[in-house]
Amino acid sequence: MKNNTYMYALLLSVTLNVTAYAQEPPVLTSVSPASGFDSGGIGVTILGSNFQNDVIITFGDSAAVNLVRLDSTRIRVETPAHPAGIVDVIVTNSDGQADTLFNGFEYILTLFGPPTNYAASGAIAGLISADLDGDGYSDLAATNWNTNIMSVFLNNGDGTFALRTDYPAGVLPLSMSSADLDGDGDNDLAVAVREDTDVAVFLNNGDGTFAPKVDYPV
Repeated sequence: MKNNTYMYALLLSVTLNVTAYAQEPPVLTSVSPASGFDSGGIGVTILGSNFQNDVIITFGDSAAVNLVRLDSTRIRVETPAHPAGIVDVIVTNSDGQADTLFNGFEYILTLFGPPTNYAASGAIAGLISADLDGDGYSDLAATNWNTNIMSVFLNNGDGTFALRTDYPAGVLPLSMSSADLDGDGDNDLAVAVREDTDVAVFLNNGDGTFAPKVDYPV
């Protein structure tokens, strides 16, 4: 009787194990692209087979975000943030079966943050960087050829810039340069104006604002 009970328990255990893993295990074959910035947010396609509906993707020890299972062979995710380096990519089905693509993704150190755009008054023809208000930080000045405007963007001291100040520059301003033209220690601006065939000089008031242009024919 004891032997029969033991055999029944063993048979039941084997049956449960076989049932639990009746699904084929996932297979992870590729990750594309295979590298991205450590800040995360890179769209990645995971290819393989036997991906279940509730599949989980991890990069190293961090779970991917915005996961979309396209079908049993394709998954779209966005990478989580992670320190720079090479990590394994792991796919885990809801039944616990998993597959690993060793060294499947490389996180690259982000040297620059995402760009910040500053609206100009028109199409930019010339752009220079100089300390225009004497605070030790580089400011920006640009010519806008289709609006006949010179724009100045003063640095806030942290790499961001204040809203531009526009100055009429003449018809079709193109290249420009900065130098202390009146010897007062401040950087002034000179703009080459094509249709007016002159150079427009803007003298610095000492605080990053400029007097109206003075034209010099060429």
